[in-house]
Amino acid sequence: MLQLRDIRRRFDRAAAGFDDADFVHAVTRDGLFRRLQPLLLKPATILDLGSATGAMGRLLRKRFKRAHIVSLDLSYAMLRRGRRDRPWFSRSSFVQGDAHQLPFADASFDIVVANQALPWAPNP
Repeated sequence: MLQLRDIRRRFDRAAAGFDDADFVHAVTRDGLFRRLQPLLLKPATILDLGSATGAMGRLLRKRFKRAHIVSLDLSYAMLRRGRRDRPWFSRSSFVQGDAHQLPFADASFDIVVANQALPWAPNP
């Protein structure tokens, strides 16, 4: 069984080229985002769980303009790439953390989005 430190190292190494090779993530991300389109929600806070380089966060910022988007990922290198691609004035936060032990109080988010996070969960 993979340990969190091993998973983090793998994603840290993959971060530089992740966006060029994320075909599966892109397809599932686009499908998930399409399902959010008809919702008449006005969330104040959204958690992008397992955010990788922040591609879903960029879509969420366009759809939910007033929401604060929190991108959480185990990999610091992935988060660093995501921060690089965000507007400096955006309502965004980037948090390095473990999806199994979230560093947030209960009921902190109106929406939680997780694209391709389950394969990394030992006990979903």
